[in-house]
Amino acid sequence: MVDSRIDRLQPKIKQFFNALNRPLFNTRVRKFLNFLLNRSSIQNNQLVLPEPVHPFVTHIPTTTFMVIQRQTELFPVRTSQSNTYTEDPQKRDKAFNAERIKLKQQNLAGLWISRILDQKKYRKDIHLWKLFFRILNENQGDIQLGLIVIYQLIKAFDKDENWRVEIHPDELVSMPGHSFVIHDIWLKQK
Repeated sequence: MVDSRIDRLQPKIKQFFNALNRPLFNTRVRKFLNFLLNRSSIQNNQLVLPEPVHPFVTHIPTTTFMVIQRQTELFPVRTSQSNTYTEDPQKRDKAFNAERIKLKQQNLAGLWISRILDQKKYRKDIHLWKLFFRILNENQGDIQLGLIVIYQLIKAFDKDENWRVEIHPDELVSMPGHSFVIHDIWLKQK
């Protein structure tokens, strides 16, 4: 409520300070016009303005600063309560286990990818769909690990100039014992 009142007062405060600065501006304009009138002359029906005068500065005006303070008596600052969190051991263990699983999955994906990248020196083609089902068999049906490995391999081989990725969307491949179906994906040397 106090903040909304301050927001309503701000335009009025700005208007007040503009009104304070206006007389100073007006006096400077008057001095300049007086200078022009006193120093100018008329020659051959034309106005001749004075030559630029280099000022001789004997006094440098000091800058005036205005300090605006928020008076704490009028506008007290609301203190916010700091939240204290109690640690739940079950939630903590659950979060740690989830992160361990993700880390283990990343490590396994890195191992599978490095194996296949090593094989590309000796092979001319690689069946990614066979690799996908092999990963599922060896890792208790972890489909996410299989998808990560396939995606990363497609990305890596697609950037390689000597290899091409072939995906046959018309041919779906499935393996007995699995409920998953995958497109026929090949990595072939050019």
